[in-house]
Formats: sequence, C-alpha cells, structure tokens
Amino acid sequence: MTEIAEKQTLQLLTDQNLFVFTDEIPAAVQEACRRCHALASQAANKKYHPSRQTESWFDEYLRIMSATGWTSLKYEVNKVTETGAYVEMSNLLGQGLQSAYGASTGDVKQSLKELGDAIIEALKDAETIKLLDIRSREDDRVSISVCKCAQSAGGDVVMLVCALQSDQLPNRKGENLLGKWEHQGAVTYACAASLSFSQRQYESARDLIDQKLNPAARRILAEINL
Repeated sequence: MTEIAEKQTLQLLTDQNLFVFTDEIPAAVQEACRRCHALASQAANKKYHPSRQTESWFDEYLRIMSATGWTSLKYEVNKVTETGAYVEMSNLLGQGLQSAYGASTGDVKQSLKELGDAIIEALKDAETIKLLDIRSREDDRVSISVCKCAQSAGGDVVMLVCALQSDQLPNRKGENLLGKWEHQGAVTYACAASLSFSQRQYESARDLIDQKLNPAARRILAEINL
C-alpha cells in the first residue's frame, strides 16, 4: 500500500459512502460529518436522479449541507469520461478530491492521488468486497461518495467531498469489486466540494437531523487503517 504521512482511517458506511478521517478528528465531529452527509445525500436522491440530473442533485446536496452547518468553499461538477472511455476508480477519487482541495484551508494537504490509490488498495480485502457488492436501489445508476475530513491546528474542520455518479448498469452476475470500477461505455460525473464545518450551526440543527435521517445510514460497516 502507498505510504501516507498522516494517520488516516477509512470507514465504510451504507449506500456506498466512504469516509477518511485523520486521527485528530474527535468522535463527535466524525459522527456529525457522517450524519450531515448521509442526510444531504438522501434528500438529493429523493429530489433528483443522480446520473441524469447530476448538477441539480449536487446543488440540492450542498443546500442541505449548508443547512446542517457546512459552508461551501468551492464546488464543481466535472464530466470525467465521455462514452466509450476507460477509467479506474482510484483516478476518479484522486481527481475529484483534488478538485475539492483547490479552495480548502487547514491541514488537508496529503497527496490526494495517493489517497485514492490507498483507498482502492484497502477495498481489496475479500470481506470488504462483499460489503461493497453493488445493491443499488435503481438499475440505471451507480453512485459512490468519498469524504476526507481533517482538522487544522486551530481546530477548523474541512471536508473534501467527491461524489461519483455513473450511468453504467451494476453487475448483477455476482460480487462486484467497486474498487476496480473499470468500465467502458459509461458517462461518469465527479461532483467535488470543499466544506467548512460550523459546530454551533450543527448543534442547532442536530435534533432535526436525527429525526429525518434514515437509521440505516448511521451504520459503519467496516473500519480500516490506511
């Protein structure tokens, strides 16, 4: 596995959500990151189709994130591949996180391409593959999101988000190693954002977040050291 200077932990959540936390992030802040992201993703999915209405989907995601305490420092939607192109998941992760990093502050500064490679390496474990076997709610989309969270020496929390949306049909013939999401004939979008956290605003919205959040979205399926 590629060496990364800072200590980081990869958490696998339900519905293809991955989180990377540096070791200085308190458990309470980690929980806030997961809850807000899960709620915003659920809300965006209900209102817009992720691969057919990608820009509107991401706008709604960011709107909900803002209401739960996250200020957008930068965001963009990139059409990463044209139909017929060939792409690997690690490259998509690196590109998406790098786009988000463009306006970030604090200590979010490790090689994001190396982070993408490290995540893919960690996902190769047989048990992890089973957890990531695609069971999408719809047959015409594939989605995965990766969030990297870090905290500066001054206590500021920044989250880099890379949400990948593809129109490729999931493989229904058995386990699908999402870490080797190599495909042709698909149109893929990478939604990237850099978000700054307000603890005070989150606390004021916390009860409402708990009421609306699907309990299944809080589950951590696996935790892996990078």
